[in-house]
Amino acid sequence: MDARMGAEAITTRIGAVAFPLGVILLLVSTIIHPSGEDVMDNPAIFMVYAQNDSWVAIHFAQWFGGLLFFGGLVALYYSITAKSESVGAGMARFGLAGAVLTTATITILQAVDGVALKWAVDAWASAPVDQEVATFAVAEGLRWTEYGLQGYSNILLGVVLILYGLAIASGTVYPRWLGWVAVGFGVT
Repeated sequence: MDARMGAEAITTRIGAVAFPLGVILLLVSTIIHPSGEDVMDNPAIFMVYAQNDSWVAIHFAQWFGGLLFFGGLVALYYSITAKSESVGAGMARFGLAGAVLTTATITILQAVDGVALKWAVDAWASAPVDQEVATFAVAEGLRWTEYGLQGYSNILLGVVLILYGLAIASGTVYPRWLGWVAVGFGVT
């Protein structure tokens, strides 16, 4: 076995572990994510966020889960392209590029939502009366930035799932039905 094949096999094995761990970590951290108020009622939800001492850690866990998930997609790329099927390998290349963009967007999202927004709502919750309006406006601006980043992250993730799904459905490495399931998730 040449060195390239050995490295790709190791990458695939690491990804086979990283992918499900990422999904589990994302699910668990999302389940424990604070909620309970109408997310569109900024004063109420900001107070929930300000009172949560685990906010940054939860978002770090979500980010790390996303990194593991996308590490699994890198490994999936190598496993799909190892047999060099022209259509499937081509789709997987675009899927890999999309995965890199999605990971970057999720990193920025978690920095805004998990750190900057937390600091802003903490500043608003403890602000003197004469500074409440200004600190609230800053927190609300970060919240709108978070919404924009979340939208782009979701769109990119959908595109990545569609591309990988098409790569799987047009190849022979994995069952074709699995590819169509990924396409379905990507569309939704």
